[in-house]
Amino acid sequence: MIQLNLVGNHFNLKIMKSPDSKEDVKKVQSIAGRAPRYKYDPVLEADRLDYWEIPVNQVGEISKLWKPEELSPTHEVETKLEKFRKLTTPISWIEDDSIVFAKKARPYQRQYILADQDKSSLLCAFEQRLGKTFVSLERVSYLGFTNLLIITPKIVRTNWQSEINEVLGVEAFIYRGSPQKRKQLREKLPKIVITNYELVNELSDKHFDQVILDEAHLIANKASKRSKAVLKLKRTNSDSGWQLLTGTPILHKPKDLWMLIHLIAPEIAGEFDSWVHRYEKTFSITKKKGNRYITIPLSTTYRNLDELSQRISPVTFRVKRDQIIDVEDRIEIVVTDMTEKQRRLYSEALEEARLWVSSQKSLNIQAALQRTLRCLQIGEGLFNLDYSLSDSGKLEFLEEELSQAEDKIAVWARFKPITNKLYERFKTKAVLLTGDVSDSLRELGK
Repeated sequence: MIQLNLVGNHFNLKIMKSPDSKEDVKKVQSIAGRAPRYKYDPVLEADRLDYWEIPVNQVGEISKLWKPEELSPTHEVETKLEKFRKLTTPISWIEDDSIVFAKKARPYQRQYILADQDKSSLLCAFEQRLGKTFVSLERVSYLGFTNLLIITPKIVRTNWQSEINEVLGVEAFIYRGSPQKRKQLREKLPKIVITNYELVNELSDKHFDQVILDEAHLIANKASKRSKAVLKLKRTNSDSGWQLLTGTPILHKPKDLWMLIHLIAPEIAGEFDSWVHRYEKTFSITKKKGNRYITIPLSTTYRNLDELSQRISPVTFRVKRDQIIDVEDRIEIVVTDMTEKQRRLYSEALEEARLWVSSQKSLNIQAALQRTLRCLQIGEGLFNLDYSLSDSGKLEFLEEELSQAEDKIAVWARFKPITNKLYERFKTKAVLLTGDVSDSLRELGK
């Protein structure tokens, strides 16, 4: 039997004598934060083992190592254990089509927005362009809030301001300006505040019902100034709802994920060293330098990744693009005939290229590529120097196919005039995405 008491930020764990005592000692040694505490026994006239101190955020390991009937916790400890059990239940959501949002939500977006209200803190790990900003704001609205803090890279603060106006229908305030101006602003903050990571420290003593971290992978390094500032804010807002948004929750190694999980569910994250030891193995060599030895890491391998995925799943909502974009795994090559004009110009360009190659003593790669490109352009129907589109057998085929299509179709083209021409033809039901299209318009195109 295991006795558990809560003292500050530690559990005092005492093993009662039983046939399983030796096995219990091995278990507790694997999670103890420090060596056991001893107490003087006047009968034995010697110190005897009394208890171990276990960090509170190791409650998950305690639940894993011992069954509930093997524990004898105080009321405070039982409350912690019950909180952990609720925290680790799988994410579920309500199915209610009557709930409407500021704009049409896809099924995976509805699931995130309407996830259990008990899951007030989540890691939203949608890949890029899947609507993290939209769902985080709709979830804030669904959970309800009095005041909201959004922490984001400086470059996208105004983007968030526009999105808040569209989704929540209110004006958002960007916390910025000179030190004197920011000091005045802190005296009376508005309902919704947007700031960048560099200024988080100035708001760490303020309370917010909801906090959103955009590009949350930027705090992956727990030793960085940015991460320390966010942790300081967390201490003031430990009972608030936190949403961490990132398309890349793991930048390089499993340890990159620890800080994010620690921020929203420290009971699941556990101790950093324990996390790294469980999911990474570093190979190193030891060398003597002067009068001391130094360890030099050579390489790191990863392990238990399936377990890691299962461990974080109760607080992580991961969606990848290939999960929602239904593309049939089939390749069909269709050869279209050139128009008469295309065939004539293509033959002339090809002959000119052959004559040029035969006349060269050494081949100029750039000039050869230019002639190859010209043949490709004619094949698309681009005859003029301004790249205006004339007649094209490929374009005629595409227009006919698209006009008869019933399902959604994505068209990739080598040259912009093709996409522009198709967009003009089908603009009432098409979206054009090129390098010339702004980010805001791309979002609308979703």
